[in-house]
Amino acid sequence: MTQITIERNIAYDDVRKTYIVTFFYEIGNDGKPIRKRKSFTNKKDAQAALRKFEKERERGQTVLPSKDLLGAFLDYWLNDVKSINLAQTTIYGYNNMIKNHIKPGIGNTELQALSPVIINRYLTDKSKQLSMSSVRKHYDLLKDALNTAVKEDRLAKNPMDNVNAPKFKVQDKVVYDAEQIKNIIALSKDERLEPVITLAGYLGLRRGEISGLKWQHIDFKNQTIDIVNTRTQIAGTPIEKDTKNTSSTRRLHLPTPVSETLLAVREKQESMKSTLGKAYNDNGYIIAWENGLPFRPNYLSEMFKKFLEKNNLPHIRLHDLRHSFASVANELGISIHDISKALGHSNISVTSSIYTHLFDQTQKSAIDAISNKLTD
Repeated sequence: MTQITIERNIAYDDVRKTYIVTFFYEIGNDGKPIRKRKSFTNKKDAQAALRKFEKERERGQTVLPSKDLLGAFLDYWLNDVKSINLAQTTIYGYNNMIKNHIKPGIGNTELQALSPVIINRYLTDKSKQLSMSSVRKHYDLLKDALNTAVKEDRLAKNPMDNVNAPKFKVQDKVVYDAEQIKNIIALSKDERLEPVITLAGYLGLRRGEISGLKWQHIDFKNQTIDIVNTRTQIAGTPIEKDTKNTSSTRRLHLPTPVSETLLAVREKQESMKSTLGKAYNDNGYIIAWENGLPFRPNYLSEMFKKFLEKNNLPHIRLHDLRHSFASVANELGISIHDISKALGHSNISVTSSIYTHLFDQTQKSAIDAISNKLTD
């Protein structure tokens, strides 16, 4: 094979009848420039490719060619980049998406070969199998991961920038009104779920926050309750972790009905401690079995569902009592700022986006009331 240099960084192979372009990247660890070659069938294409490369290099937009696969990169991204700052539950969810969906779908695609077309086809396929809210999570994961690839000079640009985010309709929240909440609290009297329903109905606590409550977090004298940790489950295994964010760590007023319910629970626990002695597992949890061991968080939801069925009550999730708390507070004219603080949201916009439908109804009522007044 004979190669003839016809101009800077372009040679002609007179045997294969191709033009070979040499692309020079940065200086390697050995002090020598890293270079890659690519063949073209005609001179104009070779020249255009070289000019494009050199312009991108001047702008700092060139990346070394790589055969790395998307699947392998996502493993690195999750385990070595994201895991430091993510909760175990989030890591578990991301790992499931990568392992069960993205890898089988496009995991064997070379990272640098990814394109909006490939990604759009993947998201379209997923939309036939999963809910649109789940597909949106795949979109968000890929965008975040590929942003890391750009920052690490593995990609010149993120192909997700040219992929439209999947749209999905946020379902209206199913809530109880004030009378229904009063009724369900009354029906739960002396039931295992009484403190759970009371805490969710009166304070709007999350299931994990209720599960993680300990007696040390309650100040009966000053009527306060501190939300500082949560209990959740990963693959059936309960784990304890910090609250969702800094705003979720909060101190709330402890109203008298909640205080009375908790005092009754503590009295029962003290009685069981005396009865069981050393057999009692004194871990300090408020929501616990007779032997002191805490309930699995998922079991609370299971009990709640059975409780509704037994009492012929409208079906809602345990978490919907939190939404019901927000709905009643909104109807009473409580400011969105105060509702957000009570719920432990990171900011008002989060509260507003979650309860858009509920708050829109209040705005309608307010506008109608003003309109009626002005037209009297």
